[in-house]
Amino acid sequence: MAEMSKTNATPKKESNLFSILVIPVCLIVCILIYKFVFGDANNFVNNDVHNNPKEGNYFGIVYKGGPIVPVLMSLFLIVVVYTIERLLTISRAKGIGNVDEFLKSVKHSLDHGNLDAALAACDKQRGTVANVVKATVEKYKQMESESNMTKDQKVIAIQKEVEEAT
Repeated sequence: MAEMSKTNATPKKESNLFSILVIPVCLIVCILIYKFVFGDANNFVNNDVHNNPKEGNYFGIVYKGGPIVPVLMSLFLIVVVYTIERLLTISRAKGIGNVDEFLKSVKHSLDHGNLDAALAACDKQRGTVANVVKATVEKYKQMESESNMTKDQKVIAIQKEVEEAT
């Protein structure tokens, strides 16, 4: 158990750092785009930012939207960045192989009472799904050797382990 919490601590710190940095970085990038791309003098009549934008020049038109433009651009960019991050995280959660095949092999191993094969499949698969299954199988294996607990207590302990691992 202690090993799982130690390994989970590092990704959590990285995730927190990512979350803290995304918003200001996106805001800075969008302000720079607003100032130097949309606010470029070539986008305006007589190359003067205080004049109207050249006809058909959308960068100049957007620049004239004012300071709310980089804020709105930042919000859009933040949504895009977090969407990509979530997609990557979810794809990593699956692990290496096919999740359906992994679950079938674990079920087959458990049906035949081979807990070690199920744990080996979890180690081979990796990923979040495999970690949850592995923690559950390890707890089940531990509960098999417990003789001073009732069946209900064992089930509750295993359910708690599933919740913690999840």
